[in-house]
Amino acid sequence: MFLGMLVGGMHWGPMGDAIGRRSTLIPMLAINGAFGMLSAAARNVADLIVLSLIAGAGVGGIVPVVFSFLAELLPAHARGKFMVALASFWMVGFLYSAGLGWAMIPAVGWRALLVLAALPAFAAAAGCLLLLPESPRYLLVHGRVGPAQKAMQRMAAVNRVQLPSHARLRQHESHLLAAAAASGDSISHAAPQARGDACRTLLVVVAIVCLWVVGLCVQVLYEIR
Repeated sequence: MFLGMLVGGMHWGPMGDAIGRRSTLIPMLAINGAFGMLSAAARNVADLIVLSLIAGAGVGGIVPVVFSFLAELLPAHARGKFMVALASFWMVGFLYSAGLGWAMIPAVGWRALLVLAALPAFAAAAGCLLLLPESPRYLLVHGRVGPAQKAMQRMAAVNRVQLPSHARLRQHESHLLAAAAASGDSISHAAPQARGDACRTLLVVVAIVCLWVVGLCVQVLYEIR
């Protein structure tokens, strides 16, 4: 499991920068859930080790992406507390998985426990697919101004607020963000207008809830394996 997490984190963390936060998170959740569930059908220890290794790669791919994703969806003034809240779900998952194991293993065995533990990953993947937009910052860094604008409008609609008129994104701001990302500079210094007041005031409630669920299911699978 830990070896899989190491490999997954090293490979899929950079992939989140290359193909998108959402595009990385959803397949990693699916891999996590699928191979976690298949672990319940392991015929021997070798099968269990291989399946857990692949499931661990899914966990390792989720962890770096989910924190970057949440940070990019939150306004600066709320980022710290919600990042801490996301991290706290590791302990919530620990308590949940321990209680689940205590209740289920004596009654139905460990195989049924692994099946049940994999279900939150599928639920989180479906929630991300249906509810989460791609990170506007990622889209801007890659020059996709139109989709970034649509993502912000979707976030505003979910929160029932109107985007300020000066929150429209422009192509030259995308170039500034791309240059800042390449040089490692903070986007708050490179292109403050690209973020706008809307990015500092929107409370992306749906996104936060979905990512909290992701954090919970990651911890559940991590602890049980």
